[in-house]
Amino acid sequence: MRSHLLSPLCALVLLGSSMSVMNAQRYMGHSGTVHFHSQTLMEDIEATLPDMTGIMDAVDGSFAFQVKMRSFSFEKALMQEHFNEDYIESDQFPKASFQGQIIGWSESLGDGETHVVQAEGVFWCHGVEQRRTIDGSLKKADDGWEISCRFPVELEEHDIDVPGWATYLISSTIDVDVQIKLTQQ
Repeated sequence: MRSHLLSPLCALVLLGSSMSVMNAQRYMGHSGTVHFHSQTLMEDIEATLPDMTGIMDAVDGSFAFQVKMRSFSFEKALMQEHFNEDYIESDQFPKASFQGQIIGWSESLGDGETHVVQAEGVFWCHGVEQRRTIDGSLKKADDGWEISCRFPVELEEHDIDVPGWATYLISSTIDVDVQIKLTQQ
């Protein structure tokens, strides 16, 4: 487990600042939506976060996305409390992020069509970094890029403990859906 001294968004901005201004094609978004779902025989748990932030460099396909864990909204207040205090430990691990690059990035992805892509990078959640390859879609719109993906998160891989009494209430795999639009900065 490594400590994050610099958030992925700050790191990408700093890296991007070394590019020449003419070549920089930075796109940012502050209102991406993240939704997760845990399904068991006893209970479904769902939460939505409406303010994921992201940045992407359209020159090379590098990106960073970040969420504030306390921003997830649950249908039941008790679920939200357990999520933040018992499982994610949001005071200790306030953010999750994914930083990396779109595999096979090329200018042809900007043709206005929806493309199935893969992103490779480091997913960081609950203080644990995991190298991940995530499938998604990407579309160049008039004023930016529309990005969506769906991926599973294995609780065990991120040292998220579920007490024995709760294993029938919470799935060991959480399905995560992401939608964001990035506009040129």
